[in-house]
Amino acid sequence: METAKAHSEPVGHEVGKTDKGKITAEIIVPDKKSDAIMMRMDRNGDGRADVIYFDFQRRNKWDLSLWDENFDGHWTLVGYHADGSLIPTSFESYAVRF
Repeated sequence: METAKAHSEPVGHEVGKTDKGKITAEIIVPDKKSDAIMMRMDRNGDGRADVIYFDFQRRNKWDLSLWDENFDGHWTLVGYHADGSLIPTSFESYAVRF
């Protein structure tokens, strides 16, 4: 009989730091291969992510990103990365629809 394997927490890799040692970007690589690789960025140094990038297919190319342009903890834009680069090729408003 096989026992279930416990999954560890996703591995975070620091990508950038400020001169005071604050992390500005972190890549998260989940153990589960079907989960997306993510990168969180803190552009204004408040300790909260204001951009999150997603690589859904784990091919080292970004697919989608969420942006908090007001730095208030609420997503305002969705970025689409048709070419897989860090800079979105297009944006649309992140509007919650009911």
